[in-house]
Amino acid sequence: MTPPANDAPLAGKAAPAGFDFNGGDLAALTQPPKFANFEDERAYLKERLCAAFRIFASQDFDHGVMTVSDLILVSNEGKVIGGGKPGRRVIHSAIHKARPDVNAICHSHSLYGKTFSSLGKPLAITTQDSCKFHNDCALLTNFGGVVIDDKEGGAIAGALGQKKAIILQNHGILTVGATIDSAVWWFISLEKQCQVQLLGEAAGTPIDIDEPQAVFTHKQVGSERSGYFSASPYFQVIDRKQGADYRQ
Repeated sequence: MTPPANDAPLAGKAAPAGFDFNGGDLAALTQPPKFANFEDERAYLKERLCAAFRIFASQDFDHGVMTVSDLILVSNEGKVIGGGKPGRRVIHSAIHKARPDVNAICHSHSLYGKTFSSLGKPLAITTQDSCKFHNDCALLTNFGGVVIDDKEGGAIAGALGQKKAIILQNHGILTVGATIDSAVWWFISLEKQCQVQLLGEAAGTPIDIDEPQAVFTHKQVGSERSGYFSASPYFQVIDRKQGADYRQ
């Protein structure tokens, strides 16, 4: 599910009566809501983050029933400023320092992601869905063990560069986004594409997509706007199935 590549109606088709492609209706689906003050925005982001944890649990990427009261606020130096449960911050703080545009980072030792990472090779662009990662998925081929120091976190941030995703050899996968929603969608998509490549190579020799078509398709399905939009159903399902539980 992908929104139009720009804010104009599709070529040859008139916009539905009363539909605003430049804001309003479409904007609500393709970008985060606006808030009058920082406190309201922060409250929304905390709830969105907990919903993302619940989505990960529903996809078997992780386990648990995270709530807003479980969250902690941690400085770049690892000092817990708010909340009470300790957590790791090395990978995340290094990426946030290197990438001011990144507001969310997703990482888990998901089944197909960590399996594919053990091969130590880049993601192949062999399907339309994989094109969202064309020239946008890095590979770190050096496994430095459990990430517990700033040096390893810096290596991951350096290898990621300006891309939206990275395969960490013998470790797993990681995605970033300007929003929580897009980071979640990139992770789900990358996990599925790792599965596709594993299955394809087990069955035969997958055919790579031509460079011009990969570039074109990346523009359609690989934008931040597309990522935010595509994550919407996952958040809607969590809201419908679990209600306000994660907001506590």
